[in-house]
Amino acid sequence: MLDCLRGSGALFFDELVDATGLLRAQVEEALGELVALGLVTSDSFGGLRALLVPLRRRKPFAGVARRRRVLTFGMEDAGTLGAYAPARR
Repeated sequence: MLDCLRGSGALFFDELVDATGLLRAQVEEALGELVALGLVTSDSFGGLRALLVPLRRRKPFAGVARRRRVLTFGMEDAGTLGAYAPARR
């Protein structure tokens, strides 16, 4: 996934799912690990919030209805995600 982001530049979550061929849950898990390591960044806080909230409390994927109260944001609201490139010295 990191190679994909480095090669493609910043991508939206759905574009990242398509580019990697992974399941949405796999992409979320990988992003969580890469964010924790400081290797991936986003242009908004929506993605970070979505990664911190348990899946059952997040906004459902399109076409899926839930009866419980859920938060109104999900990975679709993350903005673009990209590989972090530290400043060169």
